[in-house]
Amino acid sequence: MSIALIVGGAVILNGYGISQRVQAEAVAAAGNAPAMAIDQTVIKPETIQGTPVHIEVAAVDINVQVENGYYNAQNGKWTLNDASAFYGTMTPPANSETGNTFIYGHNANNIFGNLRDAKEGIEAIVTTDNGYKFYYTLESFKAVSPNDVSLIQPTEAPTLTLQTCSGTWYQFRTLYTFTLQHYEKVS
Repeated sequence: MSIALIVGGAVILNGYGISQRVQAEAVAAAGNAPAMAIDQTVIKPETIQGTPVHIEVAAVDINVQVENGYYNAQNGKWTLNDASAFYGTMTPPANSETGNTFIYGHNANNIFGNLRDAKEGIEAIVTTDNGYKFYYTLESFKAVSPNDVSLIQPTEAPTLTLQTCSGTWYQFRTLYTFTLQHYEKVS
């Protein structure tokens, strides 16, 4: 059985697949919950999983480090910088079974800017902190308002959602939805 508890805006999960480190980060970041539905996917202990640390989308020349990212409800801002993409720690890690892993970053050429040239069928490779590579295929993409979280909802199949700003004045968020094809241990 899995129990979700909201403490000061942070969700604490007592169940499979949520590490004590992630729970401690959530408690420390109370008030830093996402402005989206929190994915409470339960991941079985035998599931292959890992925290994203790198993403590559070779077809559009993306090759960037991934850091842990948080939403600060007090100031309404996400963790961002000009050098990295960010894994939304409120979503499941990259894994072999279920859930929607969320990675976001600036619309800059050194981060996710080249996603504007993405076509359905291209591959994204997520490398994790424990030496796995997860290979995903782009299924769809859609520009939405910053408040639309419909494409970041929990999923039964393992899914990767990438997000970056779009529009003339960066007034939209484009969400790129990928499905897992396979994974491998690389180190």
